Amino acid sequence: MPRKATIADTPVGDLSHSWTRYLRAESKSDTTIRNYLRTLRQFSAYLDENRSSATPAEIGDEEIQDFLIAVADRTSSNTAAFHYRNLKALYKWLTSGREQAIRRSENPMLDVTPPKTVDPPRPAFSDEEVQSLIKACRGTSFAARRDEAIIRTFWGTGIRLGGMTGLRYDPDHPQLDNDDKNDVFLDGKQPLLRLRLKGGRVHLVPIGAKTVMALDRYLRARATHSKAHASALWIGQQGGLATEGIQRILKRRATQAGITSRVHAHRFRRTLATRLLDEDVDRTYVAQILGWQDLRHVALYASDTEQQRAWSALQRAGIDGRV
Repeated sequence: MPRKATIADTPVGDLSHSWTRYLRAESKSDTTIRNYLRTLRQFSAYLDENRSSATPAEIGDEEIQDFLIAVADRTSSNTAAFHYRNLKALYKWLTSGREQAIRRSENPMLDVTPPKTVDPPRPAFSDEEVQSLIKACRGTSFAARRDEAIIRTFWGTGIRLGGMTGLRYDPDHPQLDNDDKNDVFLDGKQPLLRLRLKGGRVHLVPIGAKTVMALDRYLRARATHSKAHASALWIGQQGGLATEGIQRILKRRATQAGITSRVHAHRFRRTLATRLLDEDVDRTYVAQILGWQDLRHVALYASDTEQQRAWSALQRAGIDGRV
């Protein structure tokens, strides 16, 4: 009787379906799953080119290290570090109690040296840049109202791109208790958006008066749109907008505004965190506003402008002028 095939004997490129099922059971986000599978595909392609067989049981730390070196040479050390993190997740699954495809003590990632990364400049938006983005949306067309509302929502909440596309709207369910049919609440004492975070957590985010006004203008235009029946808050000619659709909107408005630096959703999130820290908002509150459970996330954003905040604190203290 032939021996039953195991995960350990399965070519790396054929692991995608089983790994995806595991990741979904672990409530990983769609973006995380896409990133993991991207690494799996590239690693599999590299192995196919450089050796005759490529199953988890046959792959050692040298093959993984060589793959990461090749990636760094072809692209950057930061991209290699991205794949290193994803391969760690792959081998965590392969050595888990459920699979035990590889003994934990034989996990090749234990002997792989992580690529050294270079921290690139990650500038926040200036007020002038965001104002120019909003000016690029001037007009009364559906697209103008929608795009301004999208930009103001990013600016005022620091919402993730996945959170933005996940917002739902149903005018027939204006109350918070609505079986998740509607995530937009403009008429209460504190207007709110309801977001779904990683792991399925629900997070309420307050929105300011200008964002409320932009959303109101958009919703009135949305009411007469041919796709108004869609459950997604943000719609276009084909229905609810996906992440690629919102990214295209940001890119188009940035071009119209004459902004040459990269405009993307996460830059709004970084900007909000930076501005809150510059205003000496307690880091616990920054984490709560942005939906983080770990203060280490705040520290990552704080480090980019920590020196400038330290200099400003020294100037406010006025030590130099006391004698």
